[in-house]
Amino acid sequence: MVVRWFISHQWKQARRSPFWQKSLAINLVLGFFIGLILLEVLGLGIMLRSILEEIYPEQNLVNVFNGALLYYFAIDLILRYLMQALPVMAAQPYFHLPVRKSVIVNYILIKSKLFILNYLPLLILIPWAISTVAVEYSSMQALQWLFGLIFLIFTNNYIIVYIKRQLFSRPWIVAVFGFILIGFVLLDYLNVYSISLISERLFLRLITIPWAILIPFVLLLLVYILNFAYLRSRMYIEEISIKKHRRVDSMAGINYLKSLGRVGELIAFELKLYWRNKRPKTLLYLFPIFLLYGLFFYPQEQFMDWGGMLVFVGIFITGGIAMSIGNYFLGWESSFFDAILANNIDFEKYFRAKYMIMLGASVFSYVVTLPYAFFSLDILYINSMCFLMNIGVNAYVILFFCSNNRKRIDLSRGAAFNYQGVGASQFLIMLPLLLLPVILYALLTVYLDKIAAVSVLGLLGIIGLLFHKTLMNKVVARFRRRKYIIAEGFREK
Repeated sequence: MVVRWFISHQWKQARRSPFWQKSLAINLVLGFFIGLILLEVLGLGIMLRSILEEIYPEQNLVNVFNGALLYYFAIDLILRYLMQALPVMAAQPYFHLPVRKSVIVNYILIKSKLFILNYLPLLILIPWAISTVAVEYSSMQALQWLFGLIFLIFTNNYIIVYIKRQLFSRPWIVAVFGFILIGFVLLDYLNVYSISLISERLFLRLITIPWAILIPFVLLLLVYILNFAYLRSRMYIEEISIKKHRRVDSMAGINYLKSLGRVGELIAFELKLYWRNKRPKTLLYLFPIFLLYGLFFYPQEQFMDWGGMLVFVGIFITGGIAMSIGNYFLGWESSFFDAILANNIDFEKYFRAKYMIMLGASVFSYVVTLPYAFFSLDILYINSMCFLMNIGVNAYVILFFCSNNRKRIDLSRGAAFNYQGVGASQFLIMLPLLLLPVILYALLTVYLDKIAAVSVLGLLGIIGLLFHKTLMNKVVARFRRRKYIIAEGFREK
């Protein structure tokens, strides 16, 4: 009865939202394409046996599939970290009603099971269990294997829910989790052990040992209890009030930024906006993807010949997150943009603060990715030149063209599958910034050697830094010409 109330109330809340009618058409179109994707994945699941028979004609297909499962669960964790939204509920109105807090907590946790990645793998696993595992072993063993994997999928679900809830109160937990995951991948890359071999043996035991299904079930139960205990301990009005107060004041003590004067205050305000709102915070979750992007290319020898791909990767990992943030600088402030225009704000300092944020993101990205030098010192040199290109050229281009953004952004909505506030201008800016350095490098290599060609990119960045004031004046002048056009666009809800 109580659960039915919760579902009814949340459905009414969604229907009465001002975004319901606006997003209905978009959701229908997205639903159509998602349906096509589901059919394609189902087709892959049905044809997977014949595909693997052609690729691995002399091998045991069950062992081949099992050997890839640990890799899948690791990738699944990363995708969930980037895409899965936390299950939320306005629980406070129910506190004065005869509703047990444990019921509310269980409902919130069960809501997280509705995420698509909990069910998408079943379109492959079920056909594979029927066509291959049941044939090679028995129907009961195939069923045991299938349910064991389902338990592990939901274990991943609740692991990410817990990690995301701890992200800001205990960020060290997230750091430890990330380092453990990266450590396992590096040890596999260094041939200390084989993850695929371990995966093959573990999941083979899930088929052959009858009681092995208890292990994933117990793991799921433990992670669920961990989430339940965490939420249950915070299901009090006093706790919610304290947390809200702490969240509001969590960045109030940035004394160093305050010492920088007006620019420091504007940086602090901008950082608070990212810290407190769902949309920019979701974008920050992409930071690990930008930083680890090099692992897809640097271990491959075919990419280590000083080709344009290394320049592209260097631009991406040292400036990708800064460009992504800068692309929406004005959109983040769309709900109070009129107040910015009405106040006596020095727009030169306003944009200098935004440049400093992009500079800080690029410096952080560059420093964190310095270990890529272990693959090759050439990578360190290329990334250094690309870093200079990002902070001396690309940053100013982003600031100059961010004035094209006239679409309002709702900061309370997550970024995953959310295209509200996204226009063609964002893509038209990002693509040239990523591709033009590669094209310029390719043209320069016709006349210069590769070291000199990539050095030109760094030289352009240094020239941009030397003309910082002139370039910032151009940015501010363009903003002044367009500020009322931008404000008019932001008022359209």
